[in-house]
Amino acid sequence: MALLCLAGCSAAGEVAGSAAGEASGNSALTGTDAADIITKGGTYTYSGDIAKQVRVNAPGEEVVLVLENARIDPAAGPAIRLEDALSVIIEVPEGSSSTIIDSAVRRADNYAVKGDFEIAPFAADEDNIPGNSVIGNPEDEMSDSADYVTGDSADYVTGDSADYETGNLADEGSESGTSAAGCIYAKCDVTIQGGGCLNISGYYKDGIQAKDKVIIDGAELNISAKRDGIRANDGINISEAIVSIESERHGLVTRKEGKNDKGLISISDSGISIIAGGYGIKSKTDLIMDNVEMNNKAVLAPFDVSGESTINDNCTVNE
Repeated sequence: MALLCLAGCSAAGEVAGSAAGEASGNSALTGTDAADIITKGGTYTYSGDIAKQVRVNAPGEEVVLVLENARIDPAAGPAIRLEDALSVIIEVPEGSSSTIIDSAVRRADNYAVKGDFEIAPFAADEDNIPGNSVIGNPEDEMSDSADYVTGDSADYVTGDSADYETGNLADEGSESGTSAAGCIYAKCDVTIQGGGCLNISGYYKDGIQAKDKVIIDGAELNISAKRDGIRANDGINISEAIVSIESERHGLVTRKEGKNDKGLISISDSGISIIAGGYGIKSKTDLIMDNVEMNNKAVLAPFDVSGESTINDNCTVNE
């Protein structure tokens, strides 16, 4: 089995597209300086440099976002914010390489929602520039990783990470606190598919944060995150994909349990690489792995599975 191929996507400077970036789709897209707001179902294609957030608010409709050599790097908040939809597919076409980056802060004094959708971007300063040694304010909610460092490893129950352990997205209706804490933030099921490559940088907290399920089908993902790589309340399903995660807390984590396999983490026919400061894989219910090649390096333990763990003989796991 030779599934692991984690060299990473092409450098962001090599993407094609206009300097200002471009989006194409149907007319149900409203553009502001801070966000593109999609209000109806359909297919929307992004390429080039997009210096604002892509937001979906299309209740009951299916939306497809095609990222074709795109770089989405907003001044504030998540790169992709999925407020409401029946489902959203993020497609990365074969041969393409895209990058999405979120803002390192969500503080109420410099990031606020105005009206229904408009976003007031913050005034950047040296300490809030992604990539600097200090990201945001050391005293704000970014410091949740310090709870782990102090040795309180009992599911990180202290500090602002206590809201994380409730299994909710924590104050989903506001921009302050720990809400909207992913580079991709979703209140609906989200699927990432295609034969291309997607780099995700979660400078604020999570790479992907979802209220419902995250499905990865066939894509190559490279995720770096200040907190969790992929955090989904209802489940994570990875198939025929290559996924690389470096995170300060957990790699893959689910937070709820219930009927219809809620909380299940399922991985098949994939190559996975995880470097995590907490658990590599933390499942609220079961874990199923079939035909998987995995490197799983984690400080606490590679696996923390509350239910049954099924790792078939055709899997290779290096811990």
